[in-house]
Amino acid sequence: MPFTVDAIVTAPDRTTRGRRVGEYITYDEAVVAAQQLIDGFLFREYRRGAARGVTAEMLLALYRRVAEKPVILRQRETSTAVSRFDHIAYAKKRCVEICEAKSGK
Repeated sequence: MPFTVDAIVTAPDRTTRGRRVGEYITYDEAVVAAQQLIDGFLFREYRRGAARGVTAEMLLALYRRVAEKPVILRQRETSTAVSRFDHIAYAKKRCVEICEAKSGK
């Protein structure tokens, strides 16, 4: 498969661990998988914090601190190259959309 998505998380002691999310034929499929990983975390955490009035800024801070971060890798015969998918930019956009939609703005 030409693309893989790995999920990386950094523990409080600054160690990292990863897991393979999946292997995909196209870059677009890999991006969708990465976005679904982010969306799943954001929706789950929004529901947990909705009663406390979670804001987009709070949700993004939580994502940055504890969520698995997707990395898209392109597999080549001679090396593995990382794609340009910006998980922080996507998460920031989704935090705003989720919080606005749920608050009725």
